[in-house]
Amino acid sequence: MIEIQKNFPDNVIALSCTGQVTKEDYDGILVPAILEALKRHDKIRLLYITSADFTGYDPGALWED
Repeated sequence: MIEIQKNFPDNVIALSCTGQVTKEDYDGILVPAILEALKRHDKIRLLYITSADFTGYDPGALWED
């Protein structure tokens, strides 16, 4: 699962990953967040945090990554 973290500068996309990350997480959370940030900024930064219970990516998410 991917969650967008709050309280970061507008040009930073901060993500927290827990459990299994799926293709749906990429398509429904990560990609829209990146596209929206790129509308406002020429360059963006990505902070990708994996938690202790992060178990990995499903095959669809690996393909997207």
